[in-house]
Amino acid sequence: MLFIHNDVVDQVLTMEDAIGCLERAFRQLVEGTATHRPRCDMYAPSKTVDDGYYRWGTMEGYNDGIFAIRMKSDVMTWPQTRTATGPRKNTASSRAPGAALSCSSAPITANRWR
Repeated sequence: MLFIHNDVVDQVLTMEDAIGCLERAFRQLVEGTATHRPRCDMYAPSKTVDDGYYRWGTMEGYNDGIFAIRMKSDVMTWPQTRTATGPRKNTASSRAPGAALSCSSAPITANRWR
């Protein structure tokens, strides 16, 4: 099993390579040789952030003999301030409201099956 964090991806994957991989995976979905489950988020009231909700999200996929899952964990809030163009927008924080999201909060786990 291999755990890949966003900081590792930044070091080893170029945008050109990522686009090529996505194009190949989308072709494989059409051909029936790849599969995926769209992202699924579960929410629960936060015990540590007022008016916040804990969110756990996952998505999985398989192609080229590799099964991968992306997991993320953060707290969602919906500040009361409205934007000039309309309704409130949500904010996500993996540590505390206003803190930057941590790269380590969204690892990708991959297994090779042959």
